[in-house]
Amino acid sequence: MTSDDVEDENDEEEQINESEEDILSTDDNNYSQTQTRSPLTQKRKRTSLTIADDDEESDNGLSVPQQNLSTKQSRCMFLAHVLYQTIDQMQHTILHGLEKKLKAFSKKVDRLVPALGDYSLDSYREKDEIFNGKDLLTIRGRDIYDFGRQILRELFTPQELNECILPPGRKHLSRPPLDVDRFNIFHEAVRIKYRLSALHYDSCFSKLIKPRMSDFLIDERKRQAKALLRQSTATEPTPQAL
Repeated sequence: MTSDDVEDENDEEEQINESEEDILSTDDNNYSQTQTRSPLTQKRKRTSLTIADDDEESDNGLSVPQQNLSTKQSRCMFLAHVLYQTIDQMQHTILHGLEKKLKAFSKKVDRLVPALGDYSLDSYREKDEIFNGKDLLTIRGRDIYDFGRQILRELFTPQELNECILPPGRKHLSRPPLDVDRFNIFHEAVRIKYRLSALHYDSCFSKLIKPRMSDFLIDERKRQAKALLRQSTATEPTPQAL
């Protein structure tokens, strides 16, 4: 071997030794780092484990009262439901018994007083206005004023219509009023015929009906006076007859 070859081999061995030393140094550094970091990591792991254990304990501690509360609430709701059902059943039975008793009582009352309802309603029904055997409501008129004139002719004589005025009378007047009782029949006939309210009839009579009936009495006097005049002229002897 030459000297050059020997030098080359020595160089290669030196390079191999240097690489091995580098590898060993890196391994030592890594090992030292792992030794220095391992306590911290262990502490962190321990703390994380303790926190997890505490969380589990806290969760377990809260879940038990919640379960107890839920069971108590469910029991209370069940008892309330049962109580309401019993109250409803009792109310239903009581009402059913009362209905039976009321039906039996009403049947007894109907047997004792069969026509009680008809008797109680008679006082509120409109009755026929009968005068001298004639129903005044069957008399026909063009309107309420003509109907009133026809009723006055039925209730009073021609002499009364000629000599009297509408009631009530006045002391300072020379003519007497018409009979009040028969004139009340006139009021009822007009009110029932045209379905006037009893509460507002007085106002209707004083404003609308009374002036027309007063004019009727005046016209009746004039008519009777003309009739008497015609009769007197008819009974007088003519010059030819003399």
